[in-house]
Amino acid sequence: MKKTLCVLSAAALATTLVGCKSDSIITKDAGEQLQVYTLDQLKGREVKIELWHSFGDTITKSLNPLIKEFEETYKGQGYNISVKVESISGGYDGLRQRVVQGIPSNALPSLLLGYPDHFADYLKGNVLLPLTDFVNSTNPGVGLSQADQDDFIDSYWNENTQFDSAKNIYGLPFNKSTEVFTYNATLIDPILKELGYVENEGDLWTDPTWDEVFAVAEKVKGSLKTPSNSQNKAYPVMYDSTSNFFITVARQWGGKYTERVNQDNIESGKILFDNAEVKEGLAYFQSQANKDLFQLPGKVGQKYSSTLFINQEVAMVIGSSAGIKNNASDSFVVKSTSLPQKSQEENRAVIQQGTNLAILSKSTDNYQRLAAFELIKFLTSASIQEKFSIQTGYLPVRNSVFESETYKAFLNEEGNMVAGAIKAGKSQTEYLYTDTAFVGSSTVRRQVGLVVEDVFLSNKSIDEAIATAYEALPNFN
Repeated sequence: MKKTLCVLSAAALATTLVGCKSDSIITKDAGEQLQVYTLDQLKGREVKIELWHSFGDTITKSLNPLIKEFEETYKGQGYNISVKVESISGGYDGLRQRVVQGIPSNALPSLLLGYPDHFADYLKGNVLLPLTDFVNSTNPGVGLSQADQDDFIDSYWNENTQFDSAKNIYGLPFNKSTEVFTYNATLIDPILKELGYVENEGDLWTDPTWDEVFAVAEKVKGSLKTPSNSQNKAYPVMYDSTSNFFITVARQWGGKYTERVNQDNIESGKILFDNAEVKEGLAYFQSQANKDLFQLPGKVGQKYSSTLFINQEVAMVIGSSAGIKNNASDSFVVKSTSLPQKSQEENRAVIQQGTNLAILSKSTDNYQRLAAFELIKFLTSASIQEKFSIQTGYLPVRNSVFESETYKAFLNEEGNMVAGAIKAGKSQTEYLYTDTAFVGSSTVRRQVGLVVEDVFLSNKSIDEAIATAYEALPNFN
């Protein structure tokens, strides 16, 4: 796919986010006029930049050596770039809140990791720097060649060009994941063979549907260990993320969730999820919950299903591909495959997760911006993505990584759970989705998660739960 970009004029960016005039000026009052320096101008100059992320200790231990490698690599080429890295507490939402709170006082980093709905808030705050001039720069060694641009997985690239009709780019993808379906193969494999879902016992269950999942759930239910919880029930199938569950069900059942009414106005978001298709999808899972075949971890006082899965109180779980290690067990065989669908013929959908690297304009001068872009290029390069993916389980953001002999060998390692989850995630690339971001879309996402909790944990009717959500979101009706 050929990726073409243009840059916004200052007036357009400051008002309606339209236009395609490259005048190298950024949003009004968001820092000095943008000028893309040459690498020679950066060489020999002491430049300090700061990166904010919200990774925990495990991922940080993989990221920090890469930052050091960047510093040493560029030092060897005559550059003097130092990178301060800070992990912000509170997860991705904590990071977004810290940035929004820091905008008035300019207490901001040079670059950060974030989701598109976070970027919408930063655009409203006038601090997100378009990367288009850097990506398209003809300064030797600065821009990305067309081959480099095309190497990025299309859906990851497009996620960062959704903010205006001119398709300007505001970030580059770094750590990506998706949801996968993980099951206790020791219990499930014989049932799959019995029901004809696989040809030979032990084969990977590929392209499951929800109807197949619950047919298996009926048969495996009696084999689960009875938990000692207040419900005193074992549920064969669990879904970790309530928000992902709602949005995915809406899409798989052909319903609408949200939209941005004006492509060039990030404050024009509307909610659309009060529709028959969404209600039908929720009712389908509600009927399975009424048969004790499906539930949320919160039903038994857990945040995630991994502990229940390891204890064999649950046989099939839906969670992040990047968190697959949490389901490891020495007591049974664990397999991961693609997310079940309502139908494998139409409306296939699985969420695209993970963050993108972006530069904040107000807290950087042009030397820091170029240094930050060099760091972004380094971290999103094929060689670094290969290394980071193998260490962490995140999906590579470049197609070429999957063609590497080293990476192929990693994916083919017998019994490697991480490799299995990555292969499951990669198999879904063609129908990954990311919802259009707008100011407040993160609030909407949290609210639909509460709809799911109301229905499955508090036994509210679907109509009542959706009506409550609409009352809580008056600005988006």
